[in-house]
Amino acid sequence: SINYTGRISLVPILDGNIVDDADLPNLKIWNILRSGSTSSCAYLWTQTRREDAQVCYAMTYQFFKNNKETTANPIRIEKEKQTGFSVGADVKPGDNVTLIKYTAIASSLYHERSELVEHSVAEAREAKSIGWNTLVEEHRRAWQEIWDETDVVIEGDPEAQQGIRYNIFQLYQTYRGDDPRLNIGPKGFTGEKYGGNTYWNTELCCVPFFLLSTPKEIAKNLLAYRYNQLPKAIENARKLGFKDGAALFPQVTNNGEECHSEWEITFEEIHRNNIIVYAIVQHAALTGNMDYIAKYGLEVMIAVSRFWSQRVSFSQPKQKYVILGVTGPDEYENNVDNNWYTNYSCIQCLKMTLRFLEMVAQQTANWEKTEAFDKTEAILQANPDLDGIICGNDTMLEGAAAACEAAGLNIPIIGVDGSDEAAALIRDGKATGTALQQFALMAQMAVEQADTYLKDGSTGLDEKQLVDCVAITKDNVENLKTFVYTEDGADAADAETTEETTEETTEETTEEAAE
Repeated sequence: SINYTGRISLVPILDGNIVDDADLPNLKIWNILRSGSTSSCAYLWTQTRREDAQVCYAMTYQFFKNNKETTANPIRIEKEKQTGFSVGADVKPGDNVTLIKYTAIASSLYHERSELVEHSVAEAREAKSIGWNTLVEEHRRAWQEIWDETDVVIEGDPEAQQGIRYNIFQLYQTYRGDDPRLNIGPKGFTGEKYGGNTYWNTELCCVPFFLLSTPKEIAKNLLAYRYNQLPKAIENARKLGFKDGAALFPQVTNNGEECHSEWEITFEEIHRNNIIVYAIVQHAALTGNMDYIAKYGLEVMIAVSRFWSQRVSFSQPKQKYVILGVTGPDEYENNVDNNWYTNYSCIQCLKMTLRFLEMVAQQTANWEKTEAFDKTEAILQANPDLDGIICGNDTMLEGAAAACEAAGLNIPIIGVDGSDEAAALIRDGKATGTALQQFALMAQMAVEQADTYLKDGSTGLDEKQLVDCVAITKDNVENLKTFVYTEDGADAADAETTEETTEETTEETTEEAAE
């Protein structure tokens, strides 16, 4: 107080009546499920009206007079949409009072709904026990790490510098990047308009920033958000008559379903599909890593390409493919034909999908070959007397043969003689081939099916004998025992023992090994 003598009161509350006066003053998206307070903590349990997401806010406080905490009994405020306290003290000139408000938020995204009040109240009290100074220091350290990674320095233009830092601040206030179920709403935390839903603006405007300035896991989680909603995108397209796994991602969503109500936006602004593909390609280009595309992204790209293969039509007069009845990204005109942005981005989407299909196929082959080499090497060390190896495809055959050659071992390898490399291994006597032999050996009726095939003598195997061997398949991480025909003799007792063991294990290993 400078010149005031008397009673001063401060009112820390949680208020469920807040609306966005600038945009939609009459729009209230929250239902108040319950509010309440104890002697030191108040809470407000809320629910969104449409999606039934639930959030509970809890608040407690510290009240100081002249830097000394006071514990005077507060006046409780308990209204339908407002809860909190009124605390005060008598002051005279020279006195000072300080109120510190601690608020915690618990969401049904992370907690059981029945436990939201308990979690939020506990977190608020924990924050109070930690104290203001420690929390502020933790907050400063967290933001310093963000600025160290993302700050953009503009020399000679203070307004531009303030503007870029304000926007970076807004992005990080809205999205931390640690949960692929979440995304970035168009207005962030600055208002309730758009209801916190996600637009294609995320891929257009936000993903490039996170790709160029932060740990790439943040951008990857934004891409994963779309991947996780791919089934809904396929469902959205199916409702419009598309088939065969074609996908149309929604214009507005928070769970993968289309939430926009204007037909010229929902059904015609279909260029949004392409920017999602573009973001996936940018992730691969800027990270230099194909893992995301190989495991997730390519599936999205193929589904989007299937959409375009059905959305385009062929114009006989033009002798070209056309895209009719769209709304471009500027939204100036609806139901136009051959919007440049839509057509061009569609072409790039199809080209990139074809390109990455080839790249991923080659990379997958390299991965499998390396995986087979490593597995075979480990298997050979654990099983020095191994009689044979069965591989699930050509690339695994090549890796297994290379591992045997590196170990100086001549072990029969059964594979599929499809690729040139596998055929060369078979011609050189380093492996045994043919798809018929591969799958016959893995079937329940291996003896009957393979016996007829072996009679023509093409394999050079004069005597069939069941022996232990190891199957290397795509998903196999352990040594699976199955059976294979070899020339090596063995007495009948050994054969019977092996056959009995084989019959017990074949049923559970056949499906995996045949891959």
